[in-house]
Amino acid sequence: MKGYSLINSGSGALLILLFLGTAAQGLHARQIETVLTPPSPAAGEAATLQVKINGASSAKPAGVPRVEGLEIDFSGTRRGFEFINGKTWSGVILQYTLVPSRPGSFTVPPLDIVVDGENVRTRELRFTAAGAGAKPGTKPRAGRGDFVPLVELSAGRVYQGQPVLARYYLLHRGAELTGRPVFKNIPETGGFVTRQVEERIEETVVRRPEGDYYRVHVATFAALPTREGEYRVGGGAVEFQVADSFIFGFPRNVALAFGTEPVRVLPLPPAPPADYRGDVGDFTIHGEFPPGPVKVYEEKKLTLTVKGRGNIFTINEPAVESTDGLRVLVEKNGETIGAGRDTPEGEARYIVTLIPEKPGTLAVKAAAFCFFNPWSGKYERVSTGPFSLEVKEGTALPVGEQGGAPEDPDRTRRRKILALLLSLTGAFVLAGGTVLWERRRYRLVKKHDVPRTPPPPPEPPRTKADYRRELLIALKRGDMPRFYRTAEKALNQMADAVKDGPLASRQGEVSALKNRLQRVKYGGGELGAEDADALYNELLALLNEYHSMP
Repeated sequence: MKGYSLINSGSGALLILLFLGTAAQGLHARQIETVLTPPSPAAGEAATLQVKINGASSAKPAGVPRVEGLEIDFSGTRRGFEFINGKTWSGVILQYTLVPSRPGSFTVPPLDIVVDGENVRTRELRFTAAGAGAKPGTKPRAGRGDFVPLVELSAGRVYQGQPVLARYYLLHRGAELTGRPVFKNIPETGGFVTRQVEERIEETVVRRPEGDYYRVHVATFAALPTREGEYRVGGGAVEFQVADSFIFGFPRNVALAFGTEPVRVLPLPPAPPADYRGDVGDFTIHGEFPPGPVKVYEEKKLTLTVKGRGNIFTINEPAVESTDGLRVLVEKNGETIGAGRDTPEGEARYIVTLIPEKPGTLAVKAAAFCFFNPWSGKYERVSTGPFSLEVKEGTALPVGEQGGAPEDPDRTRRRKILALLLSLTGAFVLAGGTVLWERRRYRLVKKHDVPRTPPPPPEPPRTKADYRRELLIALKRGDMPRFYRTAEKALNQMADAVKDGPLASRQGEVSALKNRLQRVKYGGGELGAEDADALYNELLALLNEYHSMP
């Protein structure tokens, strides 16, 4: 019985240890859940696999398995929090992108991950991929699996100098963007000059073979070809954030690169007109000439506006020629550029300044503008009608600089003498007026008996305690300039007191101390430590005998 009892006791202890070990293992076991969305993706469709680790503070993949016919990419890590049906969940979420290249069944082996420094594995995942196009409205494989970057060009065949509009879009299936995408790399193409164009395009729904998408406009660029040849226009990369699908989840960062589209640049036709300066587009010109005559050398402003479509970014100013007796200056006064349907549109404004140099009716030649029209394939020219400017005799410039006969020297000398006399007369009048005003102001002040501001009260004399304290502080700190200033003030105050009174016999002693101090202060000398102490003691002795000082 005794042996049987011992055997049973040992078995019971073993069972207890096994139970405690199992319980401890259960306490440390991780609750890991895998979720595939959609659960049965189509071939070529990107699905999202989420690995949710409950209660974890950090997690990262230890590796990504390889499966034939299935592309697996790690997308990122984020923390999440859920509150569903009264239950809360918080932890770390690892996200993977799965893209099956064929229909059929797939098995994803357990994923190795590191959770809070501990190596753990997920469960095996099995799913079936449907045939391509079997499920309407599914997502295509593009970018990170959630978005489709798209570049649309306004034309694939242009002339040299004719801008191409490149519109950048982002296609998605209802993702929540937390902000507008920002270009990380600006589009650049060799042989082109790229300019961004302001354009506002509302979000719309577009239909593609693989389903419907929301289309978000990112930006519009105008690519200006500088030479002929075959090119690819587009490129660039954007970054943006997408809100997490879980409650209180952190947004994830997404980076997408845009593709390029082919463009062929044709050369301009040969034999351009003599006044052609490289402008490409379809333009009109309008001029506003205010009526009314002007005087000689008086400016007249003419406003010119070149309006149309094409390359407005580097447009040349209209040609306005000077004529005999008329100088012409042309300067740009602003521009307005936007995106049209297939090319930039807008206008450029100019101010033409006309300066007549002689009187009479002067002819203003037409303002002309020559350009190549890529839509007609011809060189064209537009112009304003000629104007006439009525110029009258005037004194816009000093006499002698208006192009007339030279002035008589005697007349010039008389004019200078007259100017000198006028200047002297003005000076005398100003001086006399100043004297009269001062006298009148003095009488007014005296009449009203305006009181003057009283001088500030004198500084109260210092006490013996003040001097003793300041002298001691200066001596202890080695601040000899302060010691000299304080001693000099004390001696000056005592010198006034010893002239008459009971301390008259000490007048010589006070004077001797003042002389010693002045020789040191102003003679470039310096007191040693012992000399300073001796001077300090002598000053204290005089201060103690100076009973009239409080």
